[in-house]
Amino acid sequence: MAQDFPDTIIIIGAGVFGLSTALAVARHHPSTKVTVIDRHTPPVQDGTSVDTSKILRPDYVDKVYEKLADKAQALIKNDPELQPHYFERGFTFCTDGKDGEMNTLWEQMFDNIKVTQPAAKWNELKDPGTVYRHLHGEDSDSTPTSELAGPRMWMKGYTSKRCATVNAEGMIKVYYDRCCQQPSINFVLGTPVDRLLYGADSCVDGVVLEDGRALRAQTTVLATGAWSSRLVNLDHQMHANAVGIAYIKLSPEEYEKYKDIACHTNLVTGVNLFTPLGGYLKILRRTAGLRNTVTLKDPKDPSKTCQASYPLTKMDDPTQTLSAEMEQSIRDEMREILPQFANHPFAQTKFCWLEQTTNGEFLICPHPKHNNLHLATGGSLHGWKFLPLLGEFVVDSISGKLEDVLVRKWSWESKTDAKQNKFGFMTPGEPREFQQVIGHLSQL
Repeated sequence: MAQDFPDTIIIIGAGVFGLSTALAVARHHPSTKVTVIDRHTPPVQDGTSVDTSKILRPDYVDKVYEKLADKAQALIKNDPELQPHYFERGFTFCTDGKDGEMNTLWEQMFDNIKVTQPAAKWNELKDPGTVYRHLHGEDSDSTPTSELAGPRMWMKGYTSKRCATVNAEGMIKVYYDRCCQQPSINFVLGTPVDRLLYGADSCVDGVVLEDGRALRAQTTVLATGAWSSRLVNLDHQMHANAVGIAYIKLSPEEYEKYKDIACHTNLVTGVNLFTPLGGYLKILRRTAGLRNTVTLKDPKDPSKTCQASYPLTKMDDPTQTLSAEMEQSIRDEMREILPQFANHPFAQTKFCWLEQTTNGEFLICPHPKHNNLHLATGGSLHGWKFLPLLGEFVVDSISGKLEDVLVRKWSWESKTDAKQNKFGFMTPGEPREFQQVIGHLSQL
């Protein structure tokens, strides 16, 4: 049911959800005063939304996401200010070909693209040699099995040519600059939010910053991603989850050879090889991820405590690096698919902290217990690609105008039934504890 739009809004978080929402409010409700709060100036360097690269891929089995991803990608591709950060190189999806959930997902995706897209938009890679030559060139020979650490995993694949790689940091900077040009948007940066400000009947009236300042608004939007558990009890609807990333500095000759390759992913092993940008090859490994369980002040009652997973980034601990086990697993796989880089030193490693909902669906809805608090989070490793649309969804949700199918998908209640996040290609299993894997103490 349609509702009156608030005159004042606080948005906590200046990432992909927060900036998109601020711009959408300014576009549709220019008289509404918007205050965006973040602990750092965007692009926030350890935020989920910022990295050298992200992937735009409309290859979903879910028809709702496929349609929305197509629309969002067209908006990005045709935006003159975003075009310099957009590189349409395709995305190659691979599998080991063995029975299992992720191989079944691969088959569903391949069947879908064959039915919905013309043959010119995709090509099949039927065997390991074809996968390897697609990446390295027609005159290349794949690594002998005897030199691999285990069985071959990149057995077959297909390339979706409509997918693109983007410079995520560059695009977030464009959105931040656009927000700064809007007279209705104000930024409060550098001082984190300490807690939500509660009024009568558990109504949220705004926020209290760590320096004690109280900021009030008719509606508060929580767009804090993996950092959300400090401000609201998520009742296990969502948790902070980390995946490891490594970067290899390419020589000018290496960069020239590989700068136009498609992004490659193995749905079974979780390894992503990104189209090189800025002279660096980025390798990400999706697993079930890592949790960093810490003791927090209870968001509603500071006299109590609660347990939750909370990010511990390289900005918190500059010595943080991948464990020897994680590094070795990446290098072992590179010996099959990128053998010439398997022993290259990593120029940098880090962890990307993402907000993972219980089923991989976003969380865009009013909070069920606290009036005037709206959630805009839960990207679950596949939300970034919807950058131009996320704010539209949030504005529609606040207004009571969000499509019924999206209300159901992104509701609080829909997260009560946990299932594997196949939207973000997260591999099956339970996340491990960050401290046990990495050896760094949990801290806040």
